[in-house]
Amino acid sequence: MAVTPQRLDLPSEVEEYLEAFAIRVRDVLGEELKGSYLHGSGVLGGFNPARSDIDILVVSLHPLTQNQRTRMCQELGGMSLPVPAATLELSVVTSDTCRTPVASPLYELHLNTRDNRCADGTGRTDPDLLLHFAVAQQSGRLIGSGHSPEDVFNPVPRHLVREGMAMELEDALSSPNTAPEYVVLNACRDLVYDKTGHIYSKIDGAEWVLAHEPTNDKELILSAVHRQEQGTGTDEPLDPKSVAAFATDVVNKLRRRES
Repeated sequence: MAVTPQRLDLPSEVEEYLEAFAIRVRDVLGEELKGSYLHGSGVLGGFNPARSDIDILVVSLHPLTQNQRTRMCQELGGMSLPVPAATLELSVVTSDTCRTPVASPLYELHLNTRDNRCADGTGRTDPDLLLHFAVAQQSGRLIGSGHSPEDVFNPVPRHLVREGMAMELEDALSSPNTAPEYVVLNACRDLVYDKTGHIYSKIDGAEWVLAHEPTNDKELILSAVHRQEQGTGTDEPLDPKSVAAFATDVVNKLRRRES
């Protein structure tokens, strides 16, 4: 089921931040810049400045020079350019990497303002980038000047997306710090992708499952949606065994498709 990407209304302070971000990246990379692309909840839906990241992929024609790495870390860090959201999650990749997606793509630089971390990616790979590429190709938004997402990101093979989703769910299940509603809603989104080939926001994915899939986990999903939208409050915590069983079942469905 194809869905035409729509530009979401983001808070004015976020739009101003994106404009400033694009100017600084263009100043650093010049003609080497293919484009800066918003992905994640900023394009899929569900963006909340209090808890959401600003997720951006910057695509360079060639690998970064050391001077470019240093300047990007300095000029895009939270002290230099305050982020009007939970954090900036930025990865810089080359255009060749975007055109030939693999299970764990190479990256040039990774910046996370929550941890005040800016890491040189020379020779390093990151499996999380695969799903970022898939979202950017499907729904990404060009920030500032540059090439359109469909001209930069080749479609990611569905078997790679399914395996990436399965690994992400397994990682979430194994982490004691992952909110259970995050696990449930991500599992819903993954299940919808398995059925439709389209990546939805967490909430939209849950609503699709409730509307189209026969499930014994309706109450679990509804509770996860409520906690995501309203916060945990005084809600009863989600049952860990139910969360694990639901997510594990989705992992198995994702992998059975490729067996």
